[in-house]
Amino acid sequence: AYVDYQKSIWRVRGGRQALRGGLGYYLFDGASLMVKPKRWLRVEGFAGWSRGRTINQPRTGSLLAEVENVPPDKGSTLWALEMAARPHRSFSATFLYLRELRTDGEALYSERMALDAQWRGGRWLADFSSDFDWAFFHFNEARLRARYRATNDFHREGQYRHYRPFFELWTIWGVFSPVAYNEGQLAAWWDVKQDWKLSAEGAYRKYDQAKVENEFLGLNDDGYRLRGGAHWTDGIWTASLYAG
Repeated sequence: AYVDYQKSIWRVRGGRQALRGGLGYYLFDGASLMVKPKRWLRVEGFAGWSRGRTINQPRTGSLLAEVENVPPDKGSTLWALEMAARPHRSFSATFLYLRELRTDGEALYSERMALDAQWRGGRWLADFSSDFDWAFFHFNEARLRARYRATNDFHREGQYRHYRPFFELWTIWGVFSPVAYNEGQLAAWWDVKQDWKLSAEGAYRKYDQAKVENEFLGLNDDGYRLRGGAHWTDGIWTASLYAG
């Protein structure tokens, strides 16, 4: 629950809130201030006592204590800054910086930022999204995608993605340097008729070094996938067939 007070270009809100953005979903108890100095620009600041991601309770609660050998012994505070801009109808971008600290101020739980942007021009659509971990100074995710509508019925898409799992600093799992991968993907789909649609896609993935020596297992560091399918719909009936 929360209460807010809003004027024409600004808003103040207090209570239990949800921060939804490029870094996912965060719950916290605190306050936020939103200002819109321009019609195309929004700036919002957040601060308060944060709750554990996905568990909706403080990090010192029972859920983490039941599954972790060394759970957090201090709660956490959160402060964040988000800026969203749409200077032109064809382009929009959002930036989010988020920092979570222990309540005693002696250590970080996480320090991250996200940048998302989208551009539309004619038959083209391009978007970029990224999550950056300042604590380890690397990207957890970066994705660039471009889509082209050759005709009203035929679409093509290409995508590049980098991914590395994210772990908060209190847990030991981040020490094991989770393996990242890079992936390229091509896809196309065709609206044959109003009730028929065909699609095909292919992707290649390359993993970083796992730093594991085991000649017996013969671990591979790459992989690929191919997939094709058809989709049909008629009133209340729908049927799909995919293979890959």
